[in-house]
Amino acid sequence: MNKEKWLLSLKKANDDYRQLIRESIQTALFQLMNKKEFCKIKITEVIERAGVSRSAFYRNFNSLEEVISEELKRLCKHIFEIKENNISTNWKTLLTKIDENKEVFKTLIKSGMEAKILENMNSFFKTLSLKEKTFFYSLNGIIYNFICEWCKGNLGNDLAPVIQSLDYTTRNLLPVIER
Repeated sequence: MNKEKWLLSLKKANDDYRQLIRESIQTALFQLMNKKEFCKIKITEVIERAGVSRSAFYRNFNSLEEVISEELKRLCKHIFEIKENNISTNWKTLLTKIDENKEVFKTLIKSGMEAKILENMNSFFKTLSLKEKTFFYSLNGIIYNFICEWCKGNLGNDLAPVIQSLDYTTRNLLPVIER
């Protein structure tokens, strides 16, 4: 094996190992968050549960908040990847993606991290114009409230009536914002 191939192979192995450590830390944190509030969790508990060293934690993250923020960024990116122009289809896609990740959102809500959800959702639209921000922040408020109430079980189990209601709300909201 030549030196370049060997170095590429080594880099891939290091990247895979780093990803495994990051996932172990994240999994350990979310397991602990299912048992108690986020503010009561210590890094020592997370690294013990993850089976990694303190230095491995700090090579990958600056804080427990960063672990949460990275997962929320990944989730929000996944959720907001919508390419359709049809409002109803977009709502169905969006709510289905939220439903698929319901356990992560439940864990965040249960551990007192609700505000982090909205903060990360809003971060996707900071570079837009004021008019566009106003529109998307309004939608984010709707989506955020849906996530919280859906995860708390206050909206039933059937997405169809929720999609229909959000579709109706959006269609009535758009003309007001466009004025």
